[in-house]
Order: sequence, then structure tokens, then C-alpha cells
Amino acid sequence: HLVREFLALNMKSSSSHYRQRSMELLKRLFMRLRVSLKHASVKAEKALAKQAKVGSLSEEQQQQVAEAERYGKAHDSFLSWLTVFLTSTLYPGGSFERNIMALDLFI
Repeated sequence: HLVREFLALNMKSSSSHYRQRSMELLKRLFMRLRVSLKHASVKAEKALAKQAKVGSLSEEQQQQVAEAERYGKAHDSFLSWLTVFLTSTLYPGGSFERNIMALDLFI
């Protein structure tokens, strides 16, 4: 929720240095989200593979699968919101700063 608030409030900053720094930090955040999601999905896949062999999951493995599902849903929800938000900021006559930041985030 913090990232959503940050983007909504700071998309129109006129300082190019601030926009560049914001983009660097947001890209780093997106990379960390991607790595975290990948890590959770690998743990869940291992747990499900073990379930196929053994026939049941331990409580810890069930938590890993549930955590991976939560991460996946949260990630999908955030990316859906981000796509809608960035698309809504791109319109004719919109501020140059907002359009540039939206396009940079799409890349």
C-alpha cells in the first residue's frame, strides 16, 4: 500500500533527479519482488513434488505452499493495479513528468 500511495502522490515531481532516484528505487523494489516470488514458488514446487512422492505434506510444507499462493495473488494484484494506474496517467495533455515516469515504469 505504501508504494501505491507513493506513486499516486509523486508521479508529477518536476525534479529530474528525484524522478531518476525514484525510478532506481522502484526498479530495485520490482526486482526484489520478482526474486521473492520466484523463491516462494520454488519452495512450493519442492513441497508439491514431495507430496507426490510421499502422499502428504508436513505443516511447514503446507505453509510454504500457502505462502507462495499469497505472494502470487498479492503480486498479481499489485501488477494489475500498477498497469491500470500507469495507463490512466497516459492521456493527451497530461503532464510531461507524469507521462515520462509512467512510460519508464512500463519498461
